[in-house]
Amino acid sequence: MQILPPGVLRLSDADPLTKAIAPPLNETPSERDARLIAERDAKIRSDAIDEELNRQRVAERKSPNPVKVLLLGKFSLQVLYTL
Repeated sequence: MQILPPGVLRLSDADPLTKAIAPPLNETPSERDARLIAERDAKIRSDAIDEELNRQRVAERKSPNPVKVLLLGKFSLQVLYTL
């Protein structure tokens, strides 16, 4: 084990996310295969969501901007107009 000067951390010590997503030390080959398949499926799902969000963003840019109307004047409390 390498001894580091005080105040110097290894990347794995400094980043808790690295520890959280790291595979277990005692992982069997079949568990590794299952984990890799699950990670691949999650990546495919994530990419599909990103693609759909991009499509929606492009569609919103292409659609006409809504017209906003401000009605001024007196109105009765009994009559409410909705546009």
